Amino acid sequence: MATRYEHTQIGMVMVGLLALGIFCATFWMIYLGFSWTGLLVLVALDVSLILLSTLTVTIENRILVISFGPGVIRKTFDLNQVRDCFVVSNPVHYGFGIRWMPGGWLYNVSGTHAVDLTMKTGKHYRIGTDTPEDLAQAIRQAIGA
Repeated sequence: MATRYEHTQIGMVMVGLLALGIFCATFWMIYLGFSWTGLLVLVALDVSLILLSTLTVTIENRILVISFGPGVIRKTFDLNQVRDCFVVSNPVHYGFGIRWMPGGWLYNVSGTHAVDLTMKTGKHYRIGTDTPEDLAQAIRQAIGA
């Protein structure tokens, strides 16, 4: 039986900070007048809000896909290559987004909860989620562990 799992997490802190930045940049443009720097900041914040505000994790047919925002930024994992997974808690300084962390890569939009994938090659990937037990269970079911 194929495992089917899908969950989208909204990064409320990231949304709030980016929205605040957009408000400040807009106020800057209105109050001080047009500037190319202000416009570039505004565009960068808008693009970041669209691309990095949510993280969707999908498992289907032994393939795990994580995608940020509308799916322009995505990473695919073949669950046949996963040796194990376990629930972890990230230190706050690991941050949000796509980040290198000691031992591997982190994909996260909010919070400190994550599932660590240990690949058969020894590499580690952490997927941030607000439902770590559900994700870990779905992965274990898909890999037959």
